[in-house]
Amino acid sequence: MFIFGHIGVTIGIFSVIGYLVPHIRDRINYWYVALGAILPDIIDKLLGRVILSYSLASGRLIAHTFVFVFLLGLMGFYIYKRSSDVRILLISGASFLHLLEDTMWMQPVNLFWPLFGWKFPRGTPDNWLDYFMVMFRNSYIPDLSYVFISDVVGFTIVFLFIVKRWKAAAIART
Repeated sequence: MFIFGHIGVTIGIFSVIGYLVPHIRDRINYWYVALGAILPDIIDKLLGRVILSYSLASGRLIAHTFVFVFLLGLMGFYIYKRSSDVRILLISGASFLHLLEDTMWMQPVNLFWPLFGWKFPRGTPDNWLDYFMVMFRNSYIPDLSYVFISDVVGFTIVFLFIVKRWKAAAIART
């Protein structure tokens, strides 16, 4: 998945949860859901593909592990208990969905780190700009790949979500 896939699919899942559990609907801040949906990639792509591109050369490191999501969830639960603030819990939940959307169960060494050792699998070093250009091209050239379809679905969800919010705001102003 790429940006629209992660953000759109995660917002869609949280919207369904909010619909099914009405008493939490008003507590869901979709800005934090969107942040959590891409947080693992922000951290790991920056770390593994830009900063440590020639030593690790991987975009799936610390933030693509259960440990990261678990610790984020613990921190969110602690903050929630102290101040009823759900923002970090939303980020944690959305980050967990990111792992599912990335099919991280197919990479158990990363997902269950450090259970299988402290090192992450090494990727192939690329120029970081070349890497992102290839990812962008592969994500937005129409074919029936998982990445392309998930980004189209995600973009559609984001578009419909924005239109719905815009209409609701327009009705509230009248």
